[in-house]
Amino acid sequence: MKIVRICFVVFFLLLGGMLTSSAQSKDLLIKACSSKEALAKVLVSDKSWINIPVYSNREAWNKAPEKYKAEIIDRGVKLLPYVFKATPAMYYEETKRKGNRSLVETLNGEKFTALKNLMMAELVEGKGRFIEKIADAVFAICEMTSWSGPSHLTAQKAGLGVPDEEEPIVDLSVAEIANLMAWCHHFFKADLDKINPLIAKRIEYTLRRNVITPYMTRDYGWMGLNGQKTNNWNIWISYNMLNVFLLMEKDSTKKNNAVYRTLVSANNFINSIDEDGGCEEGPGYWNHAGGKMYEYLDLIARATNNKVNIFSEPKVRNIGAYIYKACIYYPYFINFSDAGPTQSPSPYIVYHFGERTKDPVMEQFGLMLVKERGWFDRIWGGVYGIEKLSSNLFDYVALKDKINTNTTQPFIPAFWLPQTQIGAARDDDGSGFYFATKGGYNAAPHGHNDVGSFILFYNKKPLFVDAGVGTYTIKTFSKERYTIWSMQSGYHNVVTINGKDQKEGKDFVASHCVFNESKKATTFSVDVAKAYEADASVNSWVRTYALNKGKNFTVTDSYDVKNNNGQSYINLLTPAAVDNAEKGKIIIKAEGGVVSISYNPQEMEASVEEVKLDDASMEKTWSKGLRRIRLRLTTSSLKGKTNIVIAAVNN
Repeated sequence: MKIVRICFVVFFLLLGGMLTSSAQSKDLLIKACSSKEALAKVLVSDKSWINIPVYSNREAWNKAPEKYKAEIIDRGVKLLPYVFKATPAMYYEETKRKGNRSLVETLNGEKFTALKNLMMAELVEGKGRFIEKIADAVFAICEMTSWSGPSHLTAQKAGLGVPDEEEPIVDLSVAEIANLMAWCHHFFKADLDKINPLIAKRIEYTLRRNVITPYMTRDYGWMGLNGQKTNNWNIWISYNMLNVFLLMEKDSTKKNNAVYRTLVSANNFINSIDEDGGCEEGPGYWNHAGGKMYEYLDLIARATNNKVNIFSEPKVRNIGAYIYKACIYYPYFINFSDAGPTQSPSPYIVYHFGERTKDPVMEQFGLMLVKERGWFDRIWGGVYGIEKLSSNLFDYVALKDKINTNTTQPFIPAFWLPQTQIGAARDDDGSGFYFATKGGYNAAPHGHNDVGSFILFYNKKPLFVDAGVGTYTIKTFSKERYTIWSMQSGYHNVVTINGKDQKEGKDFVASHCVFNESKKATTFSVDVAKAYEADASVNSWVRTYALNKGKNFTVTDSYDVKNNNGQSYINLLTPAAVDNAEKGKIIIKAEGGVVSISYNPQEMEASVEEVKLDDASMEKTWSKGLRRIRLRLTTSSLKGKTNIVIAAVNN
C-alpha cells in the first residue's frame, strides 16, 4: 500500500507539468492520423483486427469456461418461445403526451437484449438450434420504423411522437443496435443464408438506410464537427459506428472515409475533456465517456496495426485515472452530477485501460473490481455489446490468474483536478473522514446546481451526501430540469443566500478555487457568489473546507452581502438520523458511527426536515430516507464569518 501512495506523490508532482502544456493535448487523434489519405495507408483491408473467434471456430469457442457457457445457453433456451412484438404507435405518443419513455424503451429493449442473448447462446453452443430464432429477431428488428430512443426523436423535424420513416436519425440506441446487427451479420451470415439469403441482405439494407447514410450525410451536434464541446454521446456513438464500418463496408474508399469521420468526431470528444481527465458527467457516465474512449482507441489501434495509437498521451492516461480517483471506498464514488452514490465501473475496461496506458494503479483497481463485483460468479451483460461479451468470456481465464486475496482498492490520500475543479482527501485507508468537493459551473453535462458543494463520509459510509438523480423522464432534460428538487442547490451541501438558491447556466460559476494539502490538513476554499443571481445581493461568499487529519472536518463561511434579510442558510443533506434538541450541537447517528456538528447558537439556529422522495429509484438508493439540516444565520451583519465543526463522538 505504501508503494501505491509513493506512486501518487510522484504522479501528482508530474501532473503539474503535464497540465502546463495543454496545447500538446489538442487534436491528439488528428496528429496521429492527419487525413483520409494518411488513414488509407494504415487501415487494415481485412478483418485481422477482430480479436474474437469466428463462429465456425468451434475449437476456440469450446475453450470458454463451462460454467459460463451453461448460463449463457440457458438464457438462450428461455428465449426460444419469445414472441417479437411490434411497438405500438401510442407508446411513442405516450412519450410526447406524458413524458413517459419507459413503454417504448422497455419493449424495444427486450427485443435487442433477446437478440444479444440468442447470439451469445449460439456462439458458445454451436449446434444451430438458436439460428432460426436469431433470424426471427433480425427480421423483427429490421422491420421496426426506428431504433431510436423515444425521447431522442426531438431530432426529427416532426418532433416527439411516432418516428418518421423518411427521416432516420442516429442516436445512442441506434448506434448500439447497429453494432449488434453488424456483429450478427459477421458471425451468422452463412447460417442465415441457409435459411434465406434475404435475411442477411435485409441487415445490410437496413443498416445502410437507418444508420450509415444518415451518419455520413448529416451533421449531428453531438459529433462536434464545428468545434463545439461534446459529451458522452460522441464517443459512445463513434465507437459503435467504427465497429459497423469495419464490419460492413465492402468498398475500401467508403470504409476509409467513414472510419475517418468517426476519428474526427472522436478527436472532438477528447478535445472537450479537460487536461486533468475529469469526467464532468460524473462517475456514473464514465463507462460511456472515458470507458468508451478506451474502447474506441483500442479498436482504432487494432484496425491500423497500432499505427494510430495515443495511449501514451498523458491526457488519455488522466481520463482513465479519473475513475479510481473518484472512488471513495468501493462501491461508493464521488457522485456529483447525475449519478447515484454507488457505481460499478466495468472491470474489463478499467483493467485493460490501465494495461494500455501502463498505469499499475489502474490495473490494480481493475483487478479489485473483478474480485469485488464477483466477476467469476456469473457472466456479465449490462452495458456490454456482443463484441465485449465475447471478449470478456475469454478474459475470465486470463484475469483469474492475476487475482489473489490481497487484491485491494488502491487509496489516494488526496487529489485535485484543477480544470474540472474536483478534489478529495481522506484520513487514511478507510476509517475516519473522507471529503470530496467541487468548484465548477452550473451548466456541465448532466450537472446540478452545486457550485461549491461537498460530500463527507465517515468510516467508509455516507454522512453528508449528494442525493443523485431519480428515474430519467422527459422533464429531466427539458427546461423544467431545475424544478426537480435533486437538481437544486438548496438540496446540496451549499448555502442559500438571502433566500436565493444557485442559478443554472454557464455564467454561474465558482471563483478563486484553492486546494491545499499538507501532512496535517487538506483544505479547499471557493467563492460561490457568482453562482447566484443578482437578487441574492452577495458581493462574496467564500466557503472553506478543512479536513484536519485524525481530528475533525470544518466548514467556514466568510460572507460579504449587500443586504441581509435573515434568510441565509447552510444546507446539509444526510441519510442518517438527526437529533438537534441541544442548541449549539447536532448529533448524527450515521451508519459509520456517531458524529456531532458544533455551531455557535448566537450566530445560527438549526432545523431539520424530511426530504420527500417521490421517485422509486431514489427511494431504493436512500432506503432510510434523507433529511435536510438547515443552519440559519441569525445575525444581521453584512459581513461576517461562521464556522461549524464536524467530529466523531467517542462513546
